Amino acid sequence: MAFNSLNQVVEVGRITAEPELKNTSSGTAYAGFTLAVDRAYAKKGEERETDFIHCTAWRGNAEFLAKYAHKGDVVGVQGELHSRKYEDKDGNKRTAYEVVADEISIFNGRKGDSAAAPAPAPQQNTAPASIDIAADDDDLPF
Repeated sequence: MAFNSLNQVVEVGRITAEPELKNTSSGTAYAGFTLAVDRAYAKKGEERETDFIHCTAWRGNAEFLAKYAHKGDVVGVQGELHSRKYEDKDGNKRTAYEVVADEISIFNGRKGDSAAAPAPAPQQNTAPASIDIAADDDDLPF
């Protein structure tokens, strides 16, 4: 039986700086950006830590990101984790990791930017003025 591997990453966080659209020497569009992603867990009495995840978008994804995303926006990225080995200025061998985005979603605009995310319509109160509930514990399904 053949083994199939899976390299799938999903991150949701805030963009830390304005995305800048660039082009390779052959004209392919790309944009590098960093997401600030809060960890789900914090030690008791401490604040949650934040990871800064470097991402790269290519071609249409890069153009979309540069046109519609701004610093502080909540963005979802789905893609692959890539690693790259290099030598730093002191000759030390290092490894850099980045998410290469296959799909990008912008969930909301900047905080305080009412044009980016329309306000929800007010809810109509359709509940009766008074509700008379007489439930016995034996009637509950759990």
